[in-house]
Order: sequence, then C-alpha cells, then structure tokens
Amino acid sequence: MHIFSISALNFRSYELVELTLNPGITTFIGPNGQGKTNLIEIVDFSANLQSHRSSLNSNLIRNSAPFAQTRVGVKEENKKIWIETRIEEKKTLKIKVNSNPVKKHRDVAGLIKSTIFSPNDLYLIKGDPATRRGFLDEVLVQNDRNYFELKSEYEKILKQKNALLKSVPKGDKNKSAAWSTLEIWNEKLAKTGSQIIYFRKKIIEALINPFIKNYNEIAPHTKDLQMSYNSNININNSTIEDIHAAYIFELENKKEEELARSISLVGPHRDDFEIGLNSLPAKSQSSQGEAWSLALCLKLAMFDLLRETHKPILILDDVFSELDQFRREFLLKKIQDTEQTIITAAVEEDTPKNLFGDKYFINNSEITNES
Repeated sequence: MHIFSISALNFRSYELVELTLNPGITTFIGPNGQGKTNLIEIVDFSANLQSHRSSLNSNLIRNSAPFAQTRVGVKEENKKIWIETRIEEKKTLKIKVNSNPVKKHRDVAGLIKSTIFSPNDLYLIKGDPATRRGFLDEVLVQNDRNYFELKSEYEKILKQKNALLKSVPKGDKNKSAAWSTLEIWNEKLAKTGSQIIYFRKKIIEALINPFIKNYNEIAPHTKDLQMSYNSNININNSTIEDIHAAYIFELENKKEEELARSISLVGPHRDDFEIGLNSLPAKSQSSQGEAWSLALCLKLAMFDLLRETHKPILILDDVFSELDQFRREFLLKKIQDTEQTIITAAVEEDTPKNLFGDKYFINNSEITNES
C-alpha cells in the first residue's frame, strides 16, 4: 500500500496543496512551523478520521476559511482508493470514497493502513491514561475497522448516561425514578464496554512480543519489559461474558457514588495500560531517553502487527533528530523493506546520510522537489 496523491484546500497552513508521491521513502525537509507536519496530518486524518494533534476538527481549518477539504489517493496492489473529507465548523464531517458519499465512519476509518510516530508520542509513556487509551483504540481500528463503530457507540451511550446522571437533582432522596432508566443505560454501556475491554486486552497481548523485540534491539541491556491493561473491572483471564458480568456488578456497587458525583465511574473510558521497565513503572521511573525509545518501539510494534496482514505506510515525523547514531541505524534498517515510508526533518543533516528516495523542501507551506 502506498499514498500516490495528497491534495487539500484550506487545511491548516495550506490554502492549496497538490502533491504526487512515489512508493519507497519520501522525505519532507524544512524548518519548524513551515508546514511539514500539516502535510502528513492530511494523510493521518484520512486514515483515522481524526487528527493525532487535535481532538477538534475545526482546528484543521485554515484561519478565516469557511471549510477545509482533503483528498488522498492510496494504491494497494492494483486497486486505487480516493478518500475525500470536507470539514466545516459545527457540522458533521462529510466523507466520500471514490466520489461516493459515505455515512458510516467505520466504512472509511482504517482503509489506509498506517502508523505515525511523532515527538508527541512521548506522552504515550509520560502522559495521562487518555493518551494511552487512544493509542490502543488506534491500533484496533487499523486492525479491524468495525472497532471504530463499537467505540463510537460506547461514547454515545456514555454521553447519554452522563446526561441522565447530571439531570438528577442534588439531594434527591427518592431516586427510584432514575433507577430504572439508569439500569437501561448501564446494560447498554456494559454490553459495548465489555467488548472494548476485551479487544484492548487482546491487542496488548498481540503487541507485547514485537514491542519487546524492537526494544531489545535498541536497548539490548534492558533486563525486563512488561505491558499490562489496567481496568477498574476484574478482567483476569476473562471472556467477554465474564467481563460483562463483572462490569454489571461494579456498576451496581458504584451507582450511589455515580449519582452523587453525576459522572460515570466504571468502564473502559477510565482504564489505562502500564509499561514496566526493569520491574518499575516507566511512566514515573524512565529517563527521557528511555521514554523516547519505549514510545518509538510501541509505535513500531503497531506497525509490525499491521505488517502481518497488510503492507502499511510508516510515517516518521521529526524523529531522527531525537535519536543517536545507533538508533538511527536501527530505524533505517526497519524502513528499508516497507512499501512506503514518509519522513519529516527540520534540516537534511538530521536524516541518515544513506537515506535514499524522493526529497521535498518546504518553506512557508511552499513545496519544492529534489529528485
């Protein structure tokens, strides 16, 4: 799989961009703030229908413009797919695939198989649980597009349940009117939430071996590495049915507290996963260099997992400048047999000398090519 065309209108710093790409390695070079990351964000948004830099689609619209549009062409073997989006503030995202309107996001999310690694991914190790949950959900969508709808359905139910909890008057001793409605939402929440927990737990089990393998190559003296899913529900050795039963049990235990605090306290929206380095939590005990390497290997594990069934695109956003020579060589070997790797760098010296392929130079969102 490879991206052969990127075009956009009023996207971030670009009033208009039209670009044709080749398979293999493509490098975009330019000082910070000139539009490199905005360019690859077009690809990332087309792949996941959300940005890795912003939770609000409206932030993707160029200043003072009424809308933004993107169009990305991807080729897999002999099949070409065009994915188009139109972003308007306070309006539903409009999507087309091969010029045909698409109503369900699940039919688009994950069509482009890709993994992006950027400096912000350091927060996978040092940041809050929401960042790590988002990573797991991204891996799951890339591996199974149906997961996108499952997650969207859960978020919709959670929003409705929270609205109900907030509608119950404070100090209302007679909550019987809310109980029956709350039980309905709890059942719906447990049905979708137990599946999310199960799939997240399974994807961690699939990620752990490639994660350890990659990290051992760049940090061969590491004694031990662990990864575990931490839930507020008992999920040890559980089937979806077991998790569902435990979910309902925990919801029953927490219902008084949820009503008192007007918020849902149980479910995958409050879960986390933990990485252990030499039997210590990496979040608090790893150095900056260790955290950077762990985050890189986590994203490479995602890429390796995708490669078991697809030929995904690897995107490296301003990565080489943060790596020493040993890690640069490791990463260079990693990308040699990919169908397409897209790289950004502030200066050409940040990239390995033996990095071949097409090079583009970006200045003030203007793109020039060097073959």
